[in-house]
Amino acid sequence: MRAYDGPAHIDDQATAVGVTPDGTQVFVTGVQRASFTDLQYGTLAYRADSGERIWGALLDGGSAAELAVNPSGSDVYVTGVNDSDFATVAYSLN
Repeated sequence: MRAYDGPAHIDDQATAVGVTPDGTQVFVTGVQRASFTDLQYGTLAYRADSGERIWGALLDGGSAAELAVNPSGSDVYVTGVNDSDFATVAYSLN
């Protein structure tokens, strides 16, 4: 098991996990702290067989709550609260 520690080394937290339908990739999203007061959606992709990180993405000013992978496995959707509003982000895997 590995723990993620973002660049600021401050209390990063996972809130949701998803897997592609073919089971080859695992996605984790949550809150990454850029500082004690600045939050970011942090989303990471890993190879399921090795745990190797494939990619990571950040969205400033928010806290990710949920993650879903579409049935074809071509997109990952992350939603949560962003600067007192709701925000949903789609990441294309192709």
